[in-house]
Amino acid sequence: MGLADLFLLRKTPYGSKESLAIIDEVFGFMRKIALDESEKLGEKLGVPSQCQKLPNPRRNITTLTVAPTGSIALIAGCNSGIEPIFSEFTTRKDNTGTYQIFHPDYEEPYFRCAVASNGAEEVTWKEHILVQNQVQKYIDSGVSKTINFPNKTHRDTIADSFMFAYDLGYVKGMTIYRNGSREIEVLSPKNLKKDKCPVCGEELIKESGCKHCSSCDFSVCEIG
Repeated sequence: MGLADLFLLRKTPYGSKESLAIIDEVFGFMRKIALDESEKLGEKLGVPSQCQKLPNPRRNITTLTVAPTGSIALIAGCNSGIEPIFSEFTTRKDNTGTYQIFHPDYEEPYFRCAVASNGAEEVTWKEHILVQNQVQKYIDSGVSKTINFPNKTHRDTIADSFMFAYDLGYVKGMTIYRNGSREIEVLSPKNLKKDKCPVCGEELIKESGCKHCSSCDFSVCEIG
C-alpha cells in the first residue's frame, strides 16, 4: 500500500510513464527479495514437489500479492493498495462511522485522483490499467485494483477496457466501477469550493502557510 503516496513524493503523476518506471524499480526489488528468501527457506525447510519443477526451486509457489488494504491503509495514513488517491476531499462511511479525508496536495500539478470533486485531474481508465499491468508483472498471485469509470460510460468503452487489459499481457483479472452507480458508497467525493471549508463551508483564512476555517476546527497546512 502507499504507492500513490510514493508517486506524490516523487512529484510524479499516477499512470504516467515515469510512474510505471517507479513501479519497475520498487516491485522488481520486492520480487527479487521475495524469491531469494523463498529459496533460502526451501534450503532450510525443504521444497514441495511442485516447486521443485521451477527453474530455481523454492519453498513457496507464490511469494507476493496486492491486497485491498482499505481500512489498514486508513490506520496507517496512506493510500490503499496500488489505488490512486480517491479524491481531493473524501467522505468515508463504514461500520465505525463517517470520516472526512482531505488531501493537502490536491492543488499540485502532479496530483491525480480516481474521482475529482473540485476539478483535479482524474486518472483515465487506460492509466488505471497500465498501473495494474505493470504491477502484475512482478506479482505471482492476484492484484486488487478498481478501474473507475465516469457514471455515463458506454458499455462499448467498458468492453474496450477489458480488451486493452488483455492485450497488455499481464493483467489476470479486472474490477471496474462506474462512479455513482450505487446509492450508498463506502467512499464518495465531496464537492469543494476554493478557499471554502470542506466541513462547514465557511471561509478559509490563510496564515503562516496554513489555511484555517473561520468557524470550525478544520485546518490544513501547505507542504512546501
